[in-house]
Amino acid sequence: MAKGEKFERSVYNRLVYNFGDACVFHNCLVPKNSKADTEIDIVMLTHRAIYVIECKNYSGELSGIDTDLYWKQQTEKHKGVVKSPVFQNRKHRERLKKFLGRTSVPVISVSVLADKCCFDCVERSFDDYIVYRKDMVALLKRVEMEGSSIMTSKLFGRIGKLLAECEADAEELRAFKEKMKRIAG
Repeated sequence: MAKGEKFERSVYNRLVYNFGDACVFHNCLVPKNSKADTEIDIVMLTHRAIYVIECKNYSGELSGIDTDLYWKQQTEKHKGVVKSPVFQNRKHRERLKKFLGRTSVPVISVSVLADKCCFDCVERSFDDYIVYRKDMVALLKRVEMEGSSIMTSKLFGRIGKLLAECEADAEELRAFKEKMKRIAG
């Protein structure tokens, strides 16, 4: 298992352990025009919100603005750029909203970064969160407490069923990633 996959799995396990009433889905392939075209690391469905969670096992120092496509990264060994998890996750959130259709349920973007990195992101919108893994549970519990909407059991079930159908097994995920590599050239 690659480092990024281990990191995702550790985030997933913390969510399952700490949010027992939630439905937590790992590796959701969200379809567009009947074809899966985006993978969301983790989606957590609670009775108050839907959390779209992007996991990044980055190291070093990161800097950027939430609207930037790339952030600067500096480690002991190199300087470069990495994909902005906030920008990437906004696209995931919008894709998921379209897939689910009209709903009043808040869809919240959460970018979880490895505790070993340091980030400086000067701006973020109201429903975009950037958090270290060690602080993730506390943040999400606070957001849950502040949330006002409580969805009906019927709506929770409908959304949960749609998300469960998107959750990919290992073989589906491998095929999806290979397809994306071919498309990228």
